[in-house]
Formats: sequence, C-alpha cells, structure tokens
Amino acid sequence: MDLLTVLLVPLIIFMPSSILRILLGLPFIFFFPGYALVSALFVRPDSPGYSLKLVLSCGMSLVVVILIVMGLHYSPWGFRPEPVILCLAACIWILSAVALLRRRVYLPPLYLIEEFHLNPALWQGSFSNKLLSLVLIVSVLGVMGVAGYLVSLPKVEEKYTEFYLLDYQGSTREYPSEVVLKEDRIISISYSDLRNLSCNSAQVILGIVNQEQEPVSYSVRLEIAGRPVNLNYSGQDVSRLEGIALDPDEKWEGKIGFAPQSIGDNQKVEFLLYKNGDSSPLESLHLWIDVIAEK
Repeated sequence: MDLLTVLLVPLIIFMPSSILRILLGLPFIFFFPGYALVSALFVRPDSPGYSLKLVLSCGMSLVVVILIVMGLHYSPWGFRPEPVILCLAACIWILSAVALLRRRVYLPPLYLIEEFHLNPALWQGSFSNKLLSLVLIVSVLGVMGVAGYLVSLPKVEEKYTEFYLLDYQGSTREYPSEVVLKEDRIISISYSDLRNLSCNSAQVILGIVNQEQEPVSYSVRLEIAGRPVNLNYSGQDVSRLEGIALDPDEKWEGKIGFAPQSIGDNQKVEFLLYKNGDSSPLESLHLWIDVIAEK
C-alpha cells in the first residue's frame, strides 16, 4: 500500500491523463486512507476480522478524504489535485507508521506483518448475514464504479470572461475620486492618494481575459450617472469601444479616459462589457466620483 502510494504521487503530478493514474487513484482514495486508519486502530489479536476491516476501510476512507478536502478549502493551498494527493499520501504514511509502532507494542514479532487469508468466512452464518455481506460488497463496488466513471468523463472547463478595472498606474490604489470642472472643462483630478493631476480626462485601465473556450469579440460602453458618455482610447473619443477580438485565454488591457459632464456628488462611473454584439451587458464595473465646480 505504501509503495503504491509512492508510485501514485508522481503519476498524478507528471502524467495527469494516464490510465494508470485512474487505476491506482480509485483504491488510493476509496480504500488506502481508511485501511491505514483501521490498521492503526485495531491491532490487538481480538480485533475485527478481515471482512469487517475491508468494509470499515471503505467507509473510513470517505471520512478521511472529506476531512482533508474541508481542511484544504480553508488553507492557502486551496482545493487542488496536487495538495489533496500530497495530504492523502502523508496521511497514509503517518497512519501506517502508527499502525506498525502499535503492532510492536501489542503483537509478538511474528505478527508484525499483517497477512490476508482469503476464506469464505464472509459467507458463513445465517441468510441475513450473507445478504448483508452481499449488500456491502455491491455498495463498495458500486461506489468505486461510479467514481471511475466520473473520473473517465472528459473535463468540461467553466466558460467565463474576466473583466477588471485598475488605476492609471496598473494597481488598485489610486482610482479617480474627485474631478474639478470649469465651464465643462476639467481643471484637475484628485486620486485616492490625494494627488491632483491636471489633464483632460480621468484615467483608468480596463482589462479583459477571454476564458469562454472560443474566440469572442467584445465591446465596452461607458455611463456616468446613468447617462451614456464618450470614452477616450488611443487619443480618440468614441461612444463605444468595439472590435476587441480575443482568442481563448487571450488578454487585453487598455488605458481609458473619461470626462464627467455635470456637477454632482457620488456619480456612478460604470463600464459595461458586451459580448459578440449582444444587446445586454455581460459584465459591468463601476467606481464613484465627486464632480465639483472650480471655486
């Protein structure tokens, strides 16, 4: 068991599509952790028989896997295949070491290595006992079969679009917060770091990443306080930024300028992203600014 665990770890990491990974992965998840735990718990000569240990191993494996997955979900490593496999392998090795140490204490040297004796004891006893044994075996085989079927299914990747908003320096700290107007002309712009910059428009950076698994053409429109406003891109004022054609996994970033047209506090500056000419926006991003008159 420990040797198979050592073999499985590099197989999963370096050969994720190998059929050998699937064949070893099923017992690795549904049997090895529970068997290591059962072996560490039941070491005395009067422990449960092998038939009961096999059934307990399958059930306890699910418990161990669920606990490890829950722990990784709240850890910095997250729920990913590599951390799960490494944690399971470490759990199996630790429990195997505990089982060996306990056997040294409770069993004579002759019994330090556990042996399996296959015999029909599982089918002995009353009809109800045989029926229960059959149900347990079918249940375990059914769970492993369903798991194997799910593993063999082709992976369907999630389709989505990343749409993000950065400040004019490419970070997330210095968004425009206040614009000073004089006769509909921008005099100065205050950013989150309280610096005033004199320019014709407030500056931000928009980013789009195509994760739709197919080529997509995007367009961007701007609204301020619920009204359409031109945006400035590459020195040109346009009502709509169009023709952003991205292949799968391709990224686009562009510096966008905008100029509020009216005085007012807490004006919503909203960037609307459209996909393939749709009439409804796919995503939206916004920030809030105050627009005041020059004193």
